[in-house]
Amino acid sequence: MLASTCVHTTAKSRPSIFHTLGSDSGSYADRLHQFWKQVERFKPKTTISDSTPRLMAVVSGWICEVRLLPDGRRQIFSFILPGDVVATGGFTDVGVRELLTLTHVELADAALMNAGVDPALAQAAIADAHREREQRLLDQIVRIGRLTAKERVLNLLVELHDRLDAVGLVRNGAFRLPVTQELFADALGLSVVHINRTLQQMRREGLVSFEGGDIQLNKRAALAQLSACEVTPAET
Repeated sequence: MLASTCVHTTAKSRPSIFHTLGSDSGSYADRLHQFWKQVERFKPKTTISDSTPRLMAVVSGWICEVRLLPDGRRQIFSFILPGDVVATGGFTDVGVRELLTLTHVELADAALMNAGVDPALAQAAIADAHREREQRLLDQIVRIGRLTAKERVLNLLVELHDRLDAVGLVRNGAFRLPVTQELFADALGLSVVHINRTLQQMRREGLVSFEGGDIQLNKRAALAQLSACEVTPAET
């Protein structure tokens, strides 16, 4: 079976970038107050630009990482969610790409957030976030290059479910999905018509349910198998 790591059951046990704010310090309240003072806020459909290279932690909201082609077409590399770390400005040499907010977004400078904590702990959290991002990019290559349309959609939905579940944003198997069919098409290399037909087919088959902007994955382990994800022994 294709080993795409939307098997983010492992992500549920990973330390969050925010765990360095833990209450083991007597100055926890002060640090929390300072943390919220330096949070930066962005409106939906805003391009995040930064003249100074920085690593930013996503406190809330959704961002997509996208590259625009000269003819106006675009390719979305990844969706950046709460708990993720993203590089702004010229921090990484990845060519021309934009960070576009899909919802209201709150960001915190990772360097400021980790000030005063054990440097080894802070670096470990950032390194874990970088490793997960690299793994997701590899998953995206496999997703677009080898999976069928149905597998692509399910694979991405399972990944998003597991990443949101790891930070407590899934309730009874359902989560908010602020992603249009057009954005899904740009992320998966499919047409909007194809995305629509695939989602309707999955709904008729009882694989997913939609209600008021939320999506529910029915039988996550079965969906993981259908979408070429690994399934852990606990899920079988």
